[in-house]
Amino acid sequence: MQQDTLYGAVVTSSKQLQAAESFVRYLQSEQAKTTIRDKGLTPL
Repeated sequence: MQQDTLYGAVVTSSKQLQAAESFVRYLQSEQAKTTIRDKGLTPL
């Protein structure tokens, strides 16, 4: 049996807030989900 581990991020005080928000949006994209699946992980 495999145990799932969930990771999350909250961007509140970054010195590069726009870049951090863009990165989080990318992680939610279909492109990122495809890459995550290709690496053997399960995107949320």
